[in-house]
Amino acid sequence: SCRRPVRRQLALTMAKGLNTILKLRRWTLDERKKDLLAAEARLSEARRSRQRLDVSIAAEFDLARQDGFGGAALGPWLDRMRQRRQDLDTAVRQAIQDVATVRDGVAVAFADVKKIELTLEHRASAEKTARDRAEQITIDDIAIDRHRRAHSRRSSA
Repeated sequence: SCRRPVRRQLALTMAKGLNTILKLRRWTLDERKKDLLAAEARLSEARRSRQRLDVSIAAEFDLARQDGFGGAALGPWLDRMRQRRQDLDTAVRQAIQDVATVRDGVAVAFADVKKIELTLEHRASAEKTARDRAEQITIDDIAIDRHRRAHSRRSSA
């Protein structure tokens, strides 16, 4: 009987600790989501830059054809644009990898949050079951006492 208050206090302390950990894990999840948004924005910008370069190259070729500009003069410029396209392609691939890595981090953070939430729910359910059981035992004890009293009155009368 003297151990129950200690166990209850320990359970309350552990629950408070879990709530604090849950807050921290939720904060971490929010930070990971922000990181994901930033990584997706970088990917989007890299793709837009690549698209703008393609449009620019096409426009320069059209202009060169209209002006009757020779292909030899476009050679060095075209080499630079090819290099620029390769650099942008590399940036897009890197951004895709970054998004995947950050997305994995979000998934891990979400799993951590969910695990703690489920633990807290399980503990709350177990505590409710224990309270309900204790209440039912008390009710049963009262009913037994009433029955004994009623039965002892009938026996003595």
